[in-house]
Amino acid sequence: MLKYLRAILGSYKIVDRRRLLNDFASRVWPIGPEEAINYAAPVVYGGPKPPRMLEFVKPISLEAPFVCEVPNVELVGDTALPVLKDNILFYEALSCGDEKELLWVSMRLKRKTKVDVEYDTAFCLIKPHSRGYFHWWGK
Repeated sequence: MLKYLRAILGSYKIVDRRRLLNDFASRVWPIGPEEAINYAAPVVYGGPKPPRMLEFVKPISLEAPFVCEVPNVELVGDTALPVLKDNILFYEALSCGDEKELLWVSMRLKRKTKVDVEYDTAFCLIKPHSRGYFHWWGK
């Protein structure tokens, strides 16, 4: 996915999770443990299990979630995409699931305008795929 993002976003450099935490974040707050998800094989009546479906029946590991502070970031667009000088983007902020979302992000970056307001600290509660705040208080 990272290779695909780089192809679509062109001149923007995409920094992975490890580099975000090690090289760019000034402070990090863990907000939960790593999680493992195990899917059971589907129950199929009257025939063999579809091989294509079985490809997805495997353990999935989700890295521990976190919130971090990154200095000197410009928040772009109505989803507040964080962009550092020298066109650096964070993969964690680009975690959108399909090509349509990636194209939307690409167009948003091309329309980037001057900074309207500056804050000492800002906290982004939205991501490109969520476009709102409900997931933060709806639970």
